[in-house]
Amino acid sequence: MRRPEDIALDLMRYIAETTNYGKAGGGEEQHAEKLLQLYRRCVAAVQLGA
Repeated sequence: MRRPEDIALDLMRYIAETTNYGKAGGGEEQHAEKLLQLYRRCVAAVQLGA
């Protein structure tokens, strides 16, 4: 069985790749922060669905 964190990571990757999430403007640090925020949201969504 896969951990919720692994499922959330896959979900985050899918969203980020298909929508270019966090790539508009800013530097690498802002992009990383946006991805971390998205990952946290994905973890919360996966845990709610469990």
